[in-house]
Parts: sequence; C-alpha cells; structure tokens
Amino acid sequence: MDAAEPSRLSEQSTFVVATPRTSIPEEAALTALTRWVRRLLSRRMPTIGHGSATGARLRASDRRVKIILTGATGFVGGEVLRQLLVHAEVTGVTALTRRPLGVTHPKLTSVIHEDFAAYSERLLASLADHGGCIWTLGGKASDFDSPTEYERVTHGFTVALARGMAPRAAFSFCYLSGMGADPSESGRFPWERMTRHLKGRTERDLAALSAEHPRFASYAFRPGGILPANGSALVQRLLSPWVVRVDVLGAAMIEVAVRGHHRRTIPNGEIKTIAGGASDYRL
Repeated sequence: MDAAEPSRLSEQSTFVVATPRTSIPEEAALTALTRWVRRLLSRRMPTIGHGSATGARLRASDRRVKIILTGATGFVGGEVLRQLLVHAEVTGVTALTRRPLGVTHPKLTSVIHEDFAAYSERLLASLADHGGCIWTLGGKASDFDSPTEYERVTHGFTVALARGMAPRAAFSFCYLSGMGADPSESGRFPWERMTRHLKGRTERDLAALSAEHPRFASYAFRPGGILPANGSALVQRLLSPWVVRVDVLGAAMIEVAVRGHHRRTIPNGEIKTIAGGASDYRL
C-alpha cells in the first residue's frame, strides 16, 4: 500500500460521516430501481379486486393487441391515434369515424361508420380480434345544440358499442369521462350538470356490463382540464391537481387498454401515475 492510500481512505470516511443523508446518485438509483420493480410487477402479476374480469386485465409483458378508437379527429382522440401508431405492443388500430381521417399508416384501418348507435353483426365480427377500445367521442353538453343530441352521443353511442363487444372476448373498454362525473345523477351543483350526470350514467352502465360479462373490463378516465402537450409549464404546476396534458392522458389510456389496471375509475392524479410508468412513454 503506498502512502497516498491511507489519505484517500480517510477522506472517504470523513465524507460519509459528514453526510448522513443518502447521496444524490444513490437516491436516483434507488428511485429508478423502485420504478422498475413496480413496472415489472404490474406487467406480470395478477390484479386483485374490482370485479372478476381477470382475462381482460392480465397482460403479459409481450402482449400484442389491436385497439378500436373513436373520436380520432378530436383533440384527445388525435393524440391517442398518434401514440397508438408508434406503440410497440399495438399491432393494429381500427378507427371508427364518420369522415375520412386523412391519415395513412400500415397499422391503421379507417372504417366510415354513419350511425354510432348501431353496429351490424358483420362489423362486430370484424372487430372480434381486437383486445380493447379507447372511446374519446363526446365532450361537454354545452358543446351540443340540444340535450337530446348530447345524450345520444355521450351515452347512447358509447353503450351501443360496449354492448356489442361485451359478450365476445376478453376486452378492455377505456371510456373518456371527466372530473366530477356523477353515476348517481343526484348532484345539484349547476355547472355542467348534464355533462356530469350523463357521463356518470355512462360509467354506471359500462360497469353493469362488466358485472354481466366477466371478461369485459370497463375503465372510466376522469381527467380535469386537458392541456396541450406543449402548454405552459407554469400553468401545469399551479393547477396540477386539476389538469393533465393531452399526451399524458393518451399514454395512460393506451397503457390501460393494453394491460388493464386495478382501478376501474381512474382520477386525474392516477392518470399521471399510469402514464409515468407506461412502457412507451415517459413524463
């Protein structure tokens, strides 16, 4: 041992004693390890509770799945489509739309469908090999010309496709609901009451289908305000409990459509958590 070695050992010992907290590199390594273990467990272990739709929720890490998408021409649906087309575990995307998308991709099949309240046996048979649906069609009642039209689109259209797919195979139905959705339809707060009640009714009816068909798993996503992916970072920080970026929401919906989740109602904060652990997305 040369003369310099005792000095180096002494310096290292002094550093450890003088720094009772875990060093920053060690903290980072521990955080990364924890996240890796959580992702590994979520991919390979059964999800406990929240119904018996085991077949739809258990997803192997090498899962390959086709996804049905509605609302692909909208703000959220367009972002979901962009991510689906580059997702490693999504082998095909069938977009149900009333007008051409203007997008071509080897994974994408566009189906022009005029009446979302009815699905022929032929169309349902063509979707039988799909493992999930991401439903982003709809919006707020204030965006529609009449309450009747809003009810038809928000509740009638959604439940019609779910009823067609529920008896067929293991299937994950990811419904874009909203913060404050009221399945009891009893809330009296006047702001967007119809929106909250009808989205809540849709959640309730999807949950009833899950109870009736054990291999059909419905998930209600309840984001708050949805911000552009390149929106103000300051606004995101200040309003964090009540807002989510559209790309984060899209990543979370795809993750659940592909692998399922232990919660059937997914609030704003959980959406961010899921997206943070998604295999094809990082915050």
